[in-house]
Amino acid sequence: MDEDVQSRFNSIAAEYEDSRRRFIPDFDNFYQSGIQFLQCDKLEPRVLDLGAGTGLYAHKLLERYPQAHVTLIDFAENMLEIARQIFAGNDNIRYIHDDYSTYDFAGERFDIVMSALSIHHFDDEGKQKICDMAGSLLYPGGEFLNADLIAADSEILDNIYCDLQKGHVRRNASDAEYERFVKNLEIDRRSPILPQLGWLRAAGFTQTDCIFKLNWFAVMYGRK
Repeated sequence: MDEDVQSRFNSIAAEYEDSRRRFIPDFDNFYQSGIQFLQCDKLEPRVLDLGAGTGLYAHKLLERYPQAHVTLIDFAENMLEIARQIFAGNDNIRYIHDDYSTYDFAGERFDIVMSALSIHHFDDEGKQKICDMAGSLLYPGGEFLNADLIAADSEILDNIYCDLQKGHVRRNASDAEYERFVKNLEIDRRSPILPQLGWLRAAGFTQTDCIFKLNWFAVMYGRK
């Protein structure tokens, strides 16, 4: 993953979670809809969180599966340090400081693989590889959640999305946060939903859908 992305994420770790609420128009549904949709009926599912950051998505998952065994992997060490503080005392949480796109999971398998606001930093080829990796890491019947930024199917619509999101951030964030948001647009590599669902199917997911969408924000689902 781009070193510039890693540097920026490291610099904002302490304020990351609070800023998400200011940046995401429907924060609660964006983070909760996928968790509520999961079909896993195990009391102690094995879960992998790709690009876990401060553990925000994992925290939502633990509200539904409090006994889950969760692996958080991220290349931003200070974000993982915040996650360690948040989950202190929970021996079911494991932390890996590494790039998940190249990490060797050495044959591990999971019931759920999930990711929030991370995979859009890869180009289309990189996203396809992540879909393949997620499929290979899941047990039969396992589920994949990708809550991420997407692109519209046309430049005209995508420009409308961009204007709406800029307006939302301008109204809810500080001037410094707005300037950082605009700068980060340069490193985003958003892709439309339909190709991404196609990549999931090509990776062996037999059930796929977009289960939440609001402009740039979408939650994509796949089940083996």
